[in-house]
Amino acid sequence: MTVPYEALNIGARIGAGGQGDVFRVNNRPNEALKIYHDHIAPQLQPGLLDRLVAEADHLSLENHPITYYATWPTETVTRAGKTIGFLMPLLAEDFFLSAGNLTGHEASFMYLAARPAPMWGAVRLPDTHTRLRLLALFAAVLQQLHHRGMIIGDISWSNVLWSPRPRIVLLDCDGIRLPQGQPVLGRQYDSPEWYDPQAPTATPDVDRDRYKLALMVLRVLSHDLTAHPQPSGNHCLEGLDQTMAKAIDQLLVQATQGAHRPSATQWRTVLEGRASHPVSTPLRPSRSLSRQSPPLRQWIPVSRSKK
Repeated sequence: MTVPYEALNIGARIGAGGQGDVFRVNNRPNEALKIYHDHIAPQLQPGLLDRLVAEADHLSLENHPITYYATWPTETVTRAGKTIGFLMPLLAEDFFLSAGNLTGHEASFMYLAARPAPMWGAVRLPDTHTRLRLLALFAAVLQQLHHRGMIIGDISWSNVLWSPRPRIVLLDCDGIRLPQGQPVLGRQYDSPEWYDPQAPTATPDVDRDRYKLALMVLRVLSHDLTAHPQPSGNHCLEGLDQTMAKAIDQLLVQATQGAHRPSATQWRTVLEGRASHPVSTPLRPSRSLSRQSPPLRQWIPVSRSKK
């Protein structure tokens, strides 16, 4: 789907980064426009951006489209016959902190992992149960992407936001690597402190996404911004009952084992508390034993640009 730039009533700039600027769209109040910088435009592969837009029709979770959970490109934008950017959902207000000295800051997962500092002021952070739910939602989104053969690559604090409802939103989706293809801009970013020690310079793949998911879980639940899973286990996980702590610790140990790292599906199962009720074989072939997470509340669509 493509829309000409001239058909959009461009509003205020709400974001700026190394790749481009993000603007409100006055005649599309729930959407934002990302326009690539002139020096970035030559790297853009319009065909890949079109494919990314088309993938939205194949991605859903708990009866919601991918745009419920991510600032996914919804339409490409052209000017003088050339692709210059794309439309995406506008980031909802509840993904910004609204108390203390952090008012207006994006509610990234960093605030779930860092120990509260006096300078933050009266910021209320989610309890352990809500943190588990937020992590499970992130694992579920990653699960859907991996099922479609896509790789996030740059998983880090700044690319995942949360709200207390609980909800999550994945940012910078134009950096996602499509099956048998490169990212839209032909380059995959990798945030510092989120490297894979077994393949620090390798091309992003499913295994590296899985390791970074393990990093996210460990850092949020241990309140340690730089923690890495250890083969010896016994990770310091706070606020969990013994059964949950043991199940998560086992997956963290497995995450140190290269190609045998736990999948997003395995993480989702454990984080949703289903690991303590294993079922080896179904009683009836025609009956599904899977349990669905409770539906999320409706929300205003989302967006932002970092790079």
